[in-house]
Amino acid sequence: MPILITPDVKAAMDVLVELRGHADIPTSNPYFFASNSPSGYIDHRRALKNVADVAHVVHPELITSTGLRKYISTVAQVYLFCSDI
Repeated sequence: MPILITPDVKAAMDVLVELRGHADIPTSNPYFFASNSPSGYIDHRRALKNVADVAHVVHPELITSTGLRKYISTVAQVYLFCSDI
């Protein structure tokens, strides 16, 4: 997916790609958010589950990327509304 980025963000992204070898990530991995997992990329569902498990969340099955995105959107709207008052 094409995105517009500033030159300083491009420089930071280049450093991340350049230093992959230090994290045992093959330089042939085509993903930007690469990992040394069998799939070659970071599985966000598994990452959220691991964080919920480590945090001893009572209902970890309720922690989803869609739910978090909606929560952040709601909190941002409330914050913006309250900051105008």
